[in-house]
Amino acid sequence: MNLTLLYITFAGILMCLTSVIAAGILLLKENILKKLLFPVVSISSGVFIGSAFLFLIPESMELFDSHQFAMFIVLIGFLAFFFLEELLKWHHCHKMPHEHASEHVRSKDNKLGWLITFSDFFHNAIDGASIAATFIISPKLGVLTTLSTFLHELPQEIGDVGILLHSGFKKKKAFLINLFSQLSFFIGALFIYFYNNDFLIHLLMPFTAGTFIYVSAVDLVPEIKASHITKERLLHAFYFLLGIFFIYFLVEFFHHTH
Repeated sequence: MNLTLLYITFAGILMCLTSVIAAGILLLKENILKKLLFPVVSISSGVFIGSAFLFLIPESMELFDSHQFAMFIVLIGFLAFFFLEELLKWHHCHKMPHEHASEHVRSKDNKLGWLITFSDFFHNAIDGASIAATFIISPKLGVLTTLSTFLHELPQEIGDVGILLHSGFKKKKAFLINLFSQLSFFIGALFIYFYNNDFLIHLLMPFTAGTFIYVSAVDLVPEIKASHITKERLLHAFYFLLGIFFIYFLVEFFHHTH
């Protein structure tokens, strides 16, 4: 097997593991789950912002002669997720299971659960395409993008499984449906790998940066700022900065030249 394809396959398996880990974490008591979930959300927000500005955008500038064009594709990525969220009511959810129960009424047709599943299916395919593109450009870039995505996917999957459960799905079915949506990673990844169009692969770098900025700034940062307790807000800010510094040190460790 080609080494790049092997890297992409391992990345896909890691993404699928987020569903398994999320299902296990949801078995924890609510107070323990809350203590785990919100720090991870804060860290993942910093990781996404750091990833976009510290390595995805700088790398994009090297791939294109026109820096303005590279930043235009960053904007396209940002707007793409904005319109998808508006059209599909697709929101990266990191709330506690009991909060879903209070916000959403259980329904026999499970519409909310299926909407989340469809949104995740599409979202994971985009993740697969983006991660595959970065591995093709550079294995080190692929590792950075995979780690960034994994740290964000974990709290998101906990929220998504929680929505499925409170939409009326049984635990086993909720887990299997969520795992199925994760498998779309391989659809996006394998398409990019076998189509192997350099221009498209290069476009995905700034596009991914735009999606990272959107998810962090629009979906994650408002959640970590929602607390009215000063101590919690300071802790969230600390974890947010920790995520940025984590990416900074990874970028320094994995620094490479083309």
